[in-house]
Formats: sequence, structure tokens, C-alpha cells
Amino acid sequence: MVNIPSIPIEKYIIRNTISLYVVPGSSQITLTEHDNSLKLYIHAQPEDNKANQAVIQYFKKTYKLNVRIKLGQKCRDKVLEII
Repeated sequence: MVNIPSIPIEKYIIRNTISLYVVPGSSQITLTEHDNSLKLYIHAQPEDNKANQAVIQYFKKTYKLNVRIKLGQKCRDKVLEII
């Protein structure tokens, strides 16, 4: 099954970073646009770094981007760096 991204991520990449808000514990895995920013809903819970790993995997599988969390290891507002 091919996962086709529905949101063109290019407009959110600024200086090799992507800012987004993460909603862990969601029933669906969905990336949405909200007030000109990104919001990512994921299944993983915010414990034992599971939600952060789910964010990294989402961008790797969906957009073929290798990212790391530059800011926001312990909060829902995150800045991802493309590596």
C-alpha cells in the first residue's frame, strides 16, 4: 500500500525545519493544516518517547524525509530538522 501525502509539505519547510503541533493518543494518524500551521494526530502515547518516534516515522514513511526533533522533546509543539 502506498501512502500518498495529502498536504504539500514543501510550503512548511523553512530553513530545513518543520514546525508542528502533535496530538498523541488519537484514533487516526492524520496530518492537518490549521490556521496556516501543521497538526499531526498520532496513535502513540506520550510515554517512553513513543510519540516522538511515531512523529519521526510518520515523516519518513509518508514524505520520505529523515527528520530529528530539534525542539520540543517533551512538549506537543515541535520543530523537526530535516537531516
